[in-house]
Amino acid sequence: MTTFERIEELRQKAGLSQGKLEKELHFSNGSISKWKHSTPTYKRLQKVADYFHVSVEYLMSGEEKPKEKAPELTARDERDIAKDLNNMVRLDQPVMTVNLWIQRQLLFLKMSWKLPFAD
Repeated sequence: MTTFERIEELRQKAGLSQGKLEKELHFSNGSISKWKHSTPTYKRLQKVADYFHVSVEYLMSGEEKPKEKAPELTARDERDIAKDLNNMVRLDQPVMTVNLWIQRQLLFLKMSWKLPFAD
């Protein structure tokens, strides 16, 4: 199956006409039909992939990369987090400091776990 055929399949499952999809993605009329004989740019493929909630890799090859499983917190991690939270409460730190700490911890987790929303 070609990239064009995969896009057509997704489009039809969504009940969209080709013109409606082009309009939704701000593509010129007839641009998707040209992909029968040429490869769209990565930027355009990314727009299509985002629209249908699939990867560019899926549009190109029909295969999705297996999602990396996020590591679970260990008992030690949970104790450390609880200890840090208790220390913050005991010190009567302002709420803003606690919020910043939480944001920093979430950023660390996103970066270290390479979760999809970390990009």
